[in-house]
Amino acid sequence: WRSAWEERRISSSVSPYHVELLPYWESMAKTVCNRKKILNSFQLSRIGMPPGPFFRETIVPLFEKSSNRHEFYGNLKSIELSSCSLSNDDIIAFSTFLTNNETLQELDLSGNKFESMNRARAAKVLALAIKKHPSLRKLNLLDVDFDGNNNALSTMLDSSQRLDVLTIGHKDIDSKGVSLIAKFLAKTNAVANFTLKRA
Repeated sequence: WRSAWEERRISSSVSPYHVELLPYWESMAKTVCNRKKILNSFQLSRIGMPPGPFFRETIVPLFEKSSNRHEFYGNLKSIELSSCSLSNDDIIAFSTFLTNNETLQELDLSGNKFESMNRARAAKVLALAIKKHPSLRKLNLLDVDFDGNNNALSTMLDSSQRLDVLTIGHKDIDSKGVSLIAKFLAKTNAVANFTLKRA
């Protein structure tokens, strides 16, 4: 972690979560919270966070503290939470933050899964937050598993019409999903860089 603290970026890419890692997670969160340097970007990639309310009660407040409402801490421009095993409750909590944020420009949620329980609500609140965000321009949803639900995919696509860059795709995407994406591209003029992959 030391080198990351010296930069304006926090990065982690380690193995899945184990209960013995909890003290280190708590220490990391405390260190970030006490930082005086401006935090412009936050990145967690391919790492399993502590289950339960940890993300909602510990990580999301870090985003809020680095958001536009706290001038001393600067403005958060980029967040990556890729392959972090976010639950639907985590996504809903993050969406609440996103609704109140005005400065984020890039968001990477790739590699996460919308669980069957509360999936529709999670997709809806996230999509609404993305759609209404005043400055978000780049979104990565590659390998986001909508659990075979094309309604959730449609909701996310509808929210992305004003983005400049959109990356999307999953190994289980079907012909209906591809059709939804084709219709989305036909009616939006804002997206300048679009990537579709079978992740």
